[in-house]
Amino acid sequence: VEMDHDSSGCISLEEFKEAIKDERVVAYFHVLGLAIEDVETLFVLLDRDRTGHIDIEEFLVGCLKLNGEAKSLDLARLLYESEFLVHNMEEVAGKLQDLNVRMDTLSDLTLEMAKSAGTPPKEKQSL
Repeated sequence: VEMDHDSSGCISLEEFKEAIKDERVVAYFHVLGLAIEDVETLFVLLDRDRTGHIDIEEFLVGCLKLNGEAKSLDLARLLYESEFLVHNMEEVAGKLQDLNVRMDTLSDLTLEMAKSAGTPPKEKQSL
């Protein structure tokens, strides 16, 4: 079955959804023990480099890794979601740290401006 309709060397989500309509593709996934009720989740799990396209290596390696009972697919989904959450939390933590540095700088500048204006400075508050 040819899934790569545009001959790009990769399968897009749209091409994947179209291929899943073919009973031979459904049979292939069934033999591997992969449930394909959630096509988009399966596509995301196969697209390990998160490019929005699956190349032949991602497809084959992904199918082999997910081979087996539905438990494998569920575990892969949980792993993907936990990696996604960790990445986002690290990003948020970095932004909060940057914000804290900026707040400290702003506080220091405010204190210096108050000193130069001759007004008694308020104590610096830390977060």
